Amino acid sequence: MKTLSMMLLAAVGVAGCAKVEAENSSRQGKPTIGREDAMQMIWRLPEVVAWSQKVKGQPGGNVRPVCKLERTPTDCEAAGERPAWRFYFGVAAAKQTVLWNRFEVDSATGEIRAWDHVDDSYVTLVEWRRGRRDM
Repeated sequence: MKTLSMMLLAAVGVAGCAKVEAENSSRQGKPTIGREDAMQMIWRLPEVVAWSQKVKGQPGGNVRPVCKLERTPTDCEAAGERPAWRFYFGVAAAKQTVLWNRFEVDSATGEIRAWDHVDDSYVTLVEWRRGRRDM
């Protein structure tokens, strides 16, 4: 019985440590949302889907939509910014890629923000969508 009690205490201790470690890693900016998940979250935005379809539908078929990782959460944190995955979305042609927009996904919360090219800052999707409607 004493051995069983010791084993239960050890199991509870390990579980408790794992929870504290997970909470600490989240607070330290280590991503809880992975790169692929973050990228897919953006590709599923209605505006991105529509843009991608428009690019793919261009005559000649020599352009395509692309997504490139620009910064990792660690890169952002090192620059004194909130940890996020930052992606560049553009149109790739034979000799160049042209920027369409940038997005970031908070690596802890999953909040998606879009780049506002006028202010050179990231804004909420609500603000970005309102700005697009005003254009």
